[in-house]
Formats: sequence, C-alpha cells, structure tokens
Amino acid sequence: MNKERLAEQLNTGELLTWQAHKIIRLENALGACSLTKREHFAGLALQGLLASIESDNGINHGVVTSEAVDLANALLKQLDE
Repeated sequence: MNKERLAEQLNTGELLTWQAHKIIRLENALGACSLTKREHFAGLALQGLLASIESDNGINHGVVTSEAVDLANALLKQLDE
C-alpha cells in the first residue's frame, strides 16, 4: 500500500472501518468456536480414549464418544464438590 492511499484511508475513516470489520469477524469466529467446559472435557477425554486404542478397526464410535461424555460429566461433578 502506498503512502498516499494510506493517508487517504486514514483521512476518510476507510481504514478504521476495514479494521473494525476485521475485528468483528475475528470476534464472531472466536465466539463460534467457544466450547462449554463439558464439551472441552469431553473432547479431551475422547482424544485420550482414541489415543489409547491401537487400531480403529472394530471400534464402536458410539460407545467411545458416550464414554468420553460420561468422563466429562464425572469430572464436572467432582469439580462441583
């Protein structure tokens, strides 16, 4: 970007508008990705469970994901005590 164009954008507020849109998009993206504690802990539990399995042949994904959620729920229950 040349100096004249930059000066024009600063004078007209165009640059600030562009930066504001960029910040809003970033905030929306971060908000869309936010997880609850339960979701975060379930994801960590699922990661650990899957890492401990040598092969995915014959894995019942419903059982593994259910176990991950159960572990997350148990952790949250413990933390509340």
